[in-house]
Amino acid sequence: MTPFPDIDCNQITFTTCDCSTTISGAVMDIEEGYVQGADTLTCTACPAGITANFDTSTGIMTLTGDATITEYAAALASIQFKTTSGNGASRRVTYNYGHAMYSTVTGHFYEYYSSAKGYCKDSQGVAGKCHWDQGQTECALESHDILGLVGYLVTITDATEQKVASEKLHGQGWIGSGDVAKEGEWRWLTGPEGCPPYNTAVTGPQRSACDLGYPLPESKTPCTGVDCGKGTLFGTGTGSGFVVANGEYNNWASGEPNEYSRPCPGTCDTTGEDYGHYYSDGTWNDYPNGHDNIEGFVCEWGGVGDLCMSPDDVYGTQVLIAGCYVYDNIGACEAHQPAGSCKWDDTQNPAVCVENGCHAYDNEGSCEADLLCDWDLTKSPAECVDAYCPNTHKAKDACNADTLGPCYWNANNPAGAECQKRVCGDITDKCDCLAASPDCIWDSANTHCVDPNVRCPPVDIVFLLDASASMTARFGSHAVGFYGMMEEMRDFLHGAELAPSKDATYGIRASMVQFGKPGEAQTAQDTKPAGFTDCKPWVPVTGTTGGGAPLSGDYSKLSNDVTFHENFFCRDWSQLRTILEPGLLEAEKIFSGAGTRKKIVMIVTDGALHDKDADIRTVEDRLKTNYDAQVFGIVVRKAVGHTNQDRQAEAKLKPLVSDPQDEHFINVDLDHFKEQVLDTICDPNSVFGKGIAAGTVTVVSGCAPKATETDCMADLDCKWDASISPSCTQSECYPLCTETDCNAHPGCKWDGKDCKREETGCTAKNEADCKADDTCMWDPMWATNTCIDNPCRVHDEEQSCEAVAVEMGAPCNPPAGDPDYCFLSVCEYDPNKSPKCNPKKCLHTKEGDCNAEDGCEWVPVQDPPPAGPPSTLVEYCAEKICQYVSDTTCNADTKCEWDTALDKCVERPCVKHPDEASCNADTACHWDTTGTPPVCTQTPCGGYPTQQACENDDKCMWQTNANPAYCAVKTCEKYNYPKDECKCNEDPDCVWVSDPTNPHCAIPSMAQCPDLDVAFVIDGSGSMWRSFGRHAHGFTALLEMLRDWVKTLPLTGEDHTVKAASTVTGGTFRITFIQFSKANARPDEDHPTNCAVGQCTDGLLSGNLQELMGDIDWHEANYQRQWTYIHDALQDVADTTFLPANSPPHRKHVVVIIADGGLTDIDGDACSAGNPCGQCPWGCDQNWQPTYPGMLDKAQQDLRVEGVIVFGVVMRRFTQHTYQDDYAELRLKPLVTDPKDDHFMNLQLDEIPSQLLDKFCDPSSPIGRSLIPPVDSTHFPCATWGFQDECNADKYCEWKQPKLSTCDSPTGCPTLNCQAVPAQYAGMYQCDNCKLQRATIICGAGVVSAIDGTCASTSCKECCDKDCCDKDPACMWSGTPAECTRKVCEYTDKTNCEGDKDSLCVWDDNTKDCSKKPCEAIFVKDACLNKTGECMWDTGVDPPVCKSIPTCDGKSKADCIADPKCTHNCTSDVCRDSRCLYTTSATCSVDSSCEWINGACSEKPCTYTTQQPCDAAGCENCKWNTNSQQCEEDKCKVHDNANDCNQDPLCVWDGMTPCVTDYCPSYGNDLVGCDHDPRCHWNTTTMPASCQPTECTIAHNTKYPPSSTVADTCASDPNCKKGTDAKGDYCETAKCSDHLTNCECTKNPDCYWDSTTDPKCRNVHVSACPDLDVVFVLDGSGSMSATFGNHPHGYYGMVEMLRDWMQTLPLTGEDHTVGAASSVTGGTFRLAFVQFSRTDEYWVCKNTNDGCSVSTRGCDNPTPTGTCTDGQLSGDLNELNVDLDWHETNYMKSVTYMAKALEDAVTVFGGSPSHRAHVLIVITDGAMNPKEPQSSTEIPPIRQSLDAMNVITFGVVVRKNAQHTKADLDAEKTLKPITS
Repeated sequence: MTPFPDIDCNQITFTTCDCSTTISGAVMDIEEGYVQGADTLTCTACPAGITANFDTSTGIMTLTGDATITEYAAALASIQFKTTSGNGASRRVTYNYGHAMYSTVTGHFYEYYSSAKGYCKDSQGVAGKCHWDQGQTECALESHDILGLVGYLVTITDATEQKVASEKLHGQGWIGSGDVAKEGEWRWLTGPEGCPPYNTAVTGPQRSACDLGYPLPESKTPCTGVDCGKGTLFGTGTGSGFVVANGEYNNWASGEPNEYSRPCPGTCDTTGEDYGHYYSDGTWNDYPNGHDNIEGFVCEWGGVGDLCMSPDDVYGTQVLIAGCYVYDNIGACEAHQPAGSCKWDDTQNPAVCVENGCHAYDNEGSCEADLLCDWDLTKSPAECVDAYCPNTHKAKDACNADTLGPCYWNANNPAGAECQKRVCGDITDKCDCLAASPDCIWDSANTHCVDPNVRCPPVDIVFLLDASASMTARFGSHAVGFYGMMEEMRDFLHGAELAPSKDATYGIRASMVQFGKPGEAQTAQDTKPAGFTDCKPWVPVTGTTGGGAPLSGDYSKLSNDVTFHENFFCRDWSQLRTILEPGLLEAEKIFSGAGTRKKIVMIVTDGALHDKDADIRTVEDRLKTNYDAQVFGIVVRKAVGHTNQDRQAEAKLKPLVSDPQDEHFINVDLDHFKEQVLDTICDPNSVFGKGIAAGTVTVVSGCAPKATETDCMADLDCKWDASISPSCTQSECYPLCTETDCNAHPGCKWDGKDCKREETGCTAKNEADCKADDTCMWDPMWATNTCIDNPCRVHDEEQSCEAVAVEMGAPCNPPAGDPDYCFLSVCEYDPNKSPKCNPKKCLHTKEGDCNAEDGCEWVPVQDPPPAGPPSTLVEYCAEKICQYVSDTTCNADTKCEWDTALDKCVERPCVKHPDEASCNADTACHWDTTGTPPVCTQTPCGGYPTQQACENDDKCMWQTNANPAYCAVKTCEKYNYPKDECKCNEDPDCVWVSDPTNPHCAIPSMAQCPDLDVAFVIDGSGSMWRSFGRHAHGFTALLEMLRDWVKTLPLTGEDHTVKAASTVTGGTFRITFIQFSKANARPDEDHPTNCAVGQCTDGLLSGNLQELMGDIDWHEANYQRQWTYIHDALQDVADTTFLPANSPPHRKHVVVIIADGGLTDIDGDACSAGNPCGQCPWGCDQNWQPTYPGMLDKAQQDLRVEGVIVFGVVMRRFTQHTYQDDYAELRLKPLVTDPKDDHFMNLQLDEIPSQLLDKFCDPSSPIGRSLIPPVDSTHFPCATWGFQDECNADKYCEWKQPKLSTCDSPTGCPTLNCQAVPAQYAGMYQCDNCKLQRATIICGAGVVSAIDGTCASTSCKECCDKDCCDKDPACMWSGTPAECTRKVCEYTDKTNCEGDKDSLCVWDDNTKDCSKKPCEAIFVKDACLNKTGECMWDTGVDPPVCKSIPTCDGKSKADCIADPKCTHNCTSDVCRDSRCLYTTSATCSVDSSCEWINGACSEKPCTYTTQQPCDAAGCENCKWNTNSQQCEEDKCKVHDNANDCNQDPLCVWDGMTPCVTDYCPSYGNDLVGCDHDPRCHWNTTTMPASCQPTECTIAHNTKYPPSSTVADTCASDPNCKKGTDAKGDYCETAKCSDHLTNCECTKNPDCYWDSTTDPKCRNVHVSACPDLDVVFVLDGSGSMSATFGNHPHGYYGMVEMLRDWMQTLPLTGEDHTVGAASSVTGGTFRLAFVQFSRTDEYWVCKNTNDGCSVSTRGCDNPTPTGTCTDGQLSGDLNELNVDLDWHETNYMKSVTYMAKALEDAVTVFGGSPSHRAHVLIVITDGAMNPKEPQSSTEIPPIRQSLDAMNVITFGVVVRKNAQHTKADLDAEKTLKPITS
């Protein structure tokens, strides 16, 4: 077959050549799919003069010979492809004009030249081995030009280009890289990546030579010129140490480059390998240029020169469907695999085997348009193959079950139902969509199936698509770029969430517009456009988006649009350029009727736009202004690597996109266009998606928007969830997709197509029928009984069941602020029933209805109905209970028990109480919530009616202080009436608090309490009436919890009239309760008033139990049940409760606010961005958060003044947090005391007792930490102590074994003596991670090792008299009053005393007494620290311990030094206590006076702060450092010999004063001082950098030598010279200028002797310099003070580097006054320094203030000593050093304004003669102000002035680190435009 039969020269667009132009060759290449040995290309009609040669190793046919382009076109058109292979895969065949192979991947030409082909000839014309320079010269010869392009040694810049070179260019040879300019810096030296310019107007080597020291071979002569060493840097280093630069590509062979120096064949020397070479496998190597074993080189054409024809006419490419043509008989043809892909076509003559099915398609568009086919991009070349799903499955079930595809049976396919690849948007059936979960989800709100990963907000997108001629090229895997782009669009739109209309609240509508031709932009239409000229058959297409509605979400229309655009793209490409403006105008028309959806313009192009900027911006601005459109830009590349074309496109397109530009622009290869662009459009986490998908639709249920139960239940796909957060949710019937599953599910019914919630028809049923139907419930409305749907049965979880409430009708009228008033809780939970949640029984409001129902009875009571709100009713309907006839069923009911005497089932005691309040009011009863439903049960002691019966039970006590008295569960209060310390001590659950004014017995949790006055401010709003967990009413439950807690407290016993006269102490409580709810509430509405003593508190603090019980009763009876206004209650607390007259200062003042909802006072709902703060009730802050009204501010301030600690608690209904809980927290938390987190809790109601009330005096809890003052261990209960030693130190306790293994409480921890893990740790740690330590609970990640024992009350406490006590030898009777306690340290001999098993005791040899150690036997931090001057708390051990502070007075020097606790002062010869007794290095290092040495903490020596005592402390080896002005230890004095001394880097052996501290390291971080000292230099090769002696100082041991030694040794070293200063003689590094003779000079390797007209010794590094006047403009901004690499201070580091460099220069020697009269020449320097930073200022060193303005110069600080440059150029070293000193002293440290400094540079260069070169060097580390200097009004005129004076301007950005940062790049962006 003939691949290109229609090639015609007349179709080419020429620029500088034509069809008659003579060229030397052309190429046809089987670029992809080549089968070696089988595939051939044959030129069947090559014109005379053209020779064809087919290379079977590469598949390339080359045509050579001088002929016209017309003749070559004819030759190419005659080439035939043939194959003998049975391989039916496609082949890509490409042709190009020109003698080298063209790659469609890179767009460049390539050819391999070798000596075997006659290249690399020597001077006699004999072909030989190739050298690098010969290769580059050969490539660039004019005779090798291709169509105007100049050749060069190949530059391989990415993996794609490497693949082309490796596969098609066989052999090994040179490539265009090298490190010739600078060793180790590998650059591309040729081509567009190399050194410009290429002079294409000349012939010979000059047209290609970068300024790299040509002609070659290599020369040691350094290259010169501004381009020296330029070229793209792609890496540095050698071998494994090679570092890639800026992400550039490299392909070095293992261990290369290696700079291997060796003799080599040829003319190369042995100095190293400086040029790039590649092996036959494609990997790279380095070789010297003259190497004679190199066979050839690769030339490349592209990017240098100008093509003489259109780039798209240089080549042509197509995919050959070659597989079937190889067969010449019907049998072989039809047997080809895959079956059916070939068919025998006998309509042709002769008959041939042709492609069949998908294989017949030769282009991507036609292939993808056929649903049975897929364009396979994984093959090379890509080809059309059978689609998996439609060709694998022909039945629905098998199709839908295939997840490999995945596949989907599309019954709506226009061509008939078939299996196709699953796309969620194609699925129209709900159940099919649900079956594809989680890949697809059904959006019932919008009734469509959608991929959850592509959910999109409502957005309209106009795609502006580049249809210019360059899009005909191959782009990666796509044969034609435009078609590939369109098919990616088709694929994207197929899977995207599309919007059905412009009113849709989700999804994409799209429109596609082609642009390219001037004045033309094309949208899709149903007919062929008028005047369209076919260049391929037009595929008829209808059903596009054309006809006035270009935006569409209909995929079929959009797919047809794609087909239209692929048709239309085939037109006169020669007229097409890249003109965008018509496309933008078309987008403007499209958006004009688009509605309010978000609008996006996406511009996709592959080349630079040719529009005028003004034309584009005008339209673009209208789009942004009139339609609020966002503009995105996408440059699509042909390959992975970047090219000049796409970089130019980026430069043109990026400025047009919306800000921020980086979020609206991308440069991507077409193969990743869909993945990185289209698929991210709706992803809010992607770069593009940020601006598009904000607010992505998340609602997928059509039920969610239904706000009322009526609307919800009207939709049979929905159900009303009346539980925790009432809402409309999807019915459980909805996802059931078969009739069987549906009908088997209770409450569901199949409607013939879908499963719906069954309409029960409950509303039409009478009571009997209603109750007989478990889907219904008889609704006890206040006015009318009706049958309703059963709201309970759908709830399987207890909390949601108990939360279900039904609204009651008239006459129930809710008061203001209580929307829950008329809601009745109607469900109860029983886990033993099915369903578990069922309607409560007996919910009647009429006596007749109640008594008529079996099991119900009408009960007269004085309380409101337990299940409903307060009303005028005094009777209610109750369930008859305990009607069982068998003992088994009777006893199974928690309310009943079988009475054997009566032989019947009776109520258990207390069951008669129907609610929590009435239950707890009965002293024999308590509300039991451990089961469900909760029930009122008898307390363990409630059954004893008399005192005698009560006290006969050791678990019970007769509560005599109550009225009436009753039998209660025993508490420690029992031993306070009367007070009985002995009995208290006998009780292991109690502890005796020995307070001098109020000794009493207390429970251990209260033993540490301070004296507390507590006001509980309780939420009385309507929402508190709801059920909270198993409590029917939250308000009542909270009060009952407080009632139970108050009964356990150590109250003062004083009534409310005592007020501030309270005297009872010892950790006692006084309480009051304030209710808040109403707005403008009176005090008598917040609490009881006018109380008689013993009845209630009158809103005051009381320690009287009866008064507090009366308060709680009052609040339960006077529940406000309105809003949540707290102001009046808080102000009442401030104005009354805690006034000094009512609460004395010795008692802590505490407020605890408990609320379940947001405080109404500070409700911010009226605040919004659209509602100015002045219109909000209380005003808003800048973030539209509500601010507190003045009235709350006053209450808060008053409480603060009174010293009140405010706690806040949000009381939750459920385990999980709801919006209401979070809202309540937002409103309440700001009112509490700081720190907020320590004074705030968010708790479920049932957590309040354990996490709040019981923690009041627990130091491990937040509330306890805030309230408990430091106390000593006598108040601590035994359970506090977790270790044996601390337990046994307490005489009331003893360590008992074994340790408790279990706890009575399920939440208790054995490791914590059965306390619970603190709330703040509960979710993070287990019991095994926590331990009780020093009275504090400590939790950590590790497992706590078991402690074999527990601390309990000593058995000695059980003895209440001396006789009993004396019987136990471990006990002793002592104290006042006397008591029996355990003996602690009561030993009578020293041995047993000091041998105490717990090491608690100490023996006094004088008194012969044993006693507890004064500090070591204390285990509480506060108690330890209270012994000031005696004890110290050491945290350096775990656990921390209390230690005695040692006493060292009077010890001898030897004993003092031997005692680690002591320190000997050698100056005063006194022994004193050490201040550094820390036991760990961490704690030691915190103390600045201590240091950790040899495993111990010691005092630092030489801590004197002034010089006199420091110098006097010679015995401590101290010396005063005049540099740092500090006293330092001279550690070198420990060395007593020269060897040890000199090996110490800090020391030097001095013959006069043996070993002394080296002077240089003493400078520390003072790099300026270091560099000023001629003996030292700042060494940045160490980490960290440090001040070190110079090489001359080290070599000649001249740190502190006799001067004769310096003279003798220094003078003989050519690198050094002798100097003298105030410190003495020294030997410093010599400069070249110091060598006065040729002999001296040449001994120094850095110097050479210049024997010209002015003989002198010069520095080799500046040997080629002209005469230079250089002005340095230095950044003096604040950021330069940071650390830069190894320099602790960037600015000083920069200045000192300039100083070091300046010392080496050949300066003129002329001072600053010479100016333009400078006459010294010979490569000399003059310098000036200008500092910039502040706005409108520049700073230079001035000798006087004369003639300058402080506003423009830093001349208000003239240099104090010496003469500086006066801001002028100087060649005087002394002046320049003074200049730098001045700049260091006067460092601006401000911003980064440069303009004035540049103006000054212009002035300075005015004093420079023309024969000296003028150089300006700007050094900065950050972006300048203004940020865009090229657009400012200041910089351009200055730049012009500098140019006019021939000033060469350099810019240097100095970085802090090796890596680039954004700051560096910003600095580069602003500095670069200023440079030359």
